[in-house]
Amino acid sequence: MGANEEFEWDEARRISNIEKHGFDFLDGIELFDNPHLTSIANTHKGEERWVAIGMIGNEYAAAIYTRRGRTVRLISLGSARRKQRRRYDQVFKS
Repeated sequence: MGANEEFEWDEARRISNIEKHGFDFLDGIELFDNPHLTSIANTHKGEERWVAIGMIGNEYAAAIYTRRGRTVRLISLGSARRKQRRRYDQVFKS
């Protein structure tokens, strides 16, 4: 993803995500600006959802999102799980 990408989210969901996971969607944009892994997570109500694993500062993070044209809609953002961290390290830190 690059500078041409736009980001959006539900503001109430953003606040809920901060309270639940400690990550702000505003900071989540950094994950997409850095090297990251992307894979399909699932399909929800006919819409593909993706997971991106990367770094926000010095922390491993995982974002669930969907794409609508050139827009990335963030759904959830939290700490990456151990398996996700290992996979990221295998690709980018070996």
